[in-house]
Amino acid sequence: MTLGRTSSGAIKIKADGTTRAVECACCGPIDPCLQCPPVNKNFNFSVSSSDLMFLVYEEQETPTQCCTPIRTCQDSWRAIYGGYIPDYPGFFLQQNVGAYLSRANNGVCGWNLSFYAYGSFKFTFMGYDDVCPLPFSEDFPNQFISGDNPEGSYDFTFYGQCLPPPWQSSPTQFPFNFTVTIS
Repeated sequence: MTLGRTSSGAIKIKADGTTRAVECACCGPIDPCLQCPPVNKNFNFSVSSSDLMFLVYEEQETPTQCCTPIRTCQDSWRAIYGGYIPDYPGFFLQQNVGAYLSRANNGVCGWNLSFYAYGSFKFTFMGYDDVCPLPFSEDFPNQFISGDNPEGSYDFTFYGQCLPPPWQSSPTQFPFNFTVTIS
């Protein structure tokens, strides 16, 4: 028979005439920020790519922290790049990128890194510059980083449906490569 919970969240049960507290894996979702060892850090993010133009705006978010001892549960960063290309006078390309890091546990403690990129990107095909849109999608690619320290560099690739040259009949899948660095 379940009697409730203790102050630490364990389930109180009555068995064989005695009351005892037990931990229960089926009692609901476990917060990985509480389950994993505490890490208290304001991480810094940067992105590199030959496909990005000039940095226009950058914002490092304040990390979300909780508990005692204080621990970082999530952190994020976003930036806007942009610029003009000679073949399109007056047309400004805006490129949006960002990273989201959150504590995770998939059997081992670690971090989940999500990255997004969308906007207008320049690509070169047979020596000619053109513009390729990367549409916004809420289905961000992510990588699981095992361990307590997520610092390092991580690669992501997005594919744009770029306009074909006149002799091709369908759009070209063009790769745009990014490296996210956490320090």
